[in-house]
Amino acid sequence: MVSGIDHLVIAVHDLDAARARFDQLGFTVTPRALHPFGTANALVQMGGSYIELLALNDVSRIPEPTEATFSFAAFNRDFLARREGLSMLVLKSYDAEADRQRMAASGLRTYDIAHFERLARGPDGVERKVAFSLAFTSSPMIDDAGFFSCQHHFPENFWRPEYQCHANGAARVAGVRMVAQHPEEVAPFLCDFAGANEARIAGESLSIAIGDDELIVLPTADQTTPHFAAIEIAVADLDQTERHLLTAHMPFERVGQTLVVPASASHGVDLVFSDRGR
Repeated sequence: MVSGIDHLVIAVHDLDAARARFDQLGFTVTPRALHPFGTANALVQMGGSYIELLALNDVSRIPEPTEATFSFAAFNRDFLARREGLSMLVLKSYDAEADRQRMAASGLRTYDIAHFERLARGPDGVERKVAFSLAFTSSPMIDDAGFFSCQHHFPENFWRPEYQCHANGAARVAGVRMVAQHPEEVAPFLCDFAGANEARIAGESLSIAIGDDELIVLPTADQTTPHFAAIEIAVADLDQTERHLLTAHMPFERVGQTLVVPASASHGVDLVFSDRGR
C-alpha cells in the first residue's frame, strides 16, 4: 500500500547556489553530503517528506545503466545535460522488494533493488549512518522523469527535528504536478506506480492519489515529453509564507489560495505554497 511521497529530486548544476537559494526562500537546508556513485546532495526535510537538491560531484564514479540496473546518477546526469528542474518522484517504502514485486505485477518495468549507505551530519555535528533500498521503474512514454520508491533503514538517524523548522512555514510536500500533451495516455503508468485505482478528472487535468498526497497531470500544447513542472508545499500559515517571500525579495504570484514562486527563481521548478498544512 502506497502511503505518500517520500521525496522529490531537484537536479541542479551548482549545489552551493541551490542551497543558498532555498535558504533565501525560507527553507532550512541540510549540509552538503556525498553519494558513493558520483553525486552530491542537500535536503529540505519536512513532516515525513523532503526535497533533495542533487548535483553531480564526480562523474567518473557514475555507473551506467544496464538491462537489470537503473542508474540514479546517470539518469540525473543526462537530465542535467538538458536542464535543471524536478527530475524524480519518490514514494515512501517500508519494503523495497515488495514494492518491486507490486510494480512488476502491475506490468511495469522493474530493476534490481539498489542499496546504498552514507554518513549524514546532524545539526549537532555528529555523523550517523543512513542507508536506503530503492525500487525503480520506468516508462518509455515518460523518459524525462524518474520514478522509484525509497526504504529508509535507519530513519532515526535520517529525520532530524531541527532540520524541519522553516522560516517560510513549510510543513510537508503535499503534491507534485506534471505536464503532458495527452494526460490520459500517461495516466495508466502513473496510477500503477502510485498504487491508485484510477485517475480522477479535474477539469482538463487528471488527479492521481499518492496516499494522502497528490499527483496532478496538466495538459500542455508544448511539443515536449511529459515532465514534472511544480511541487506543492503545504504550509501552516500562508500569510507567514508571504511575509517571508516579501522580506527576502523573492518573486511570487498569488494564485487563488496559493503562492507560486516561478521556476526561474527556484532552479527550474515552480514552488506552489498552499495552506493544506493547517
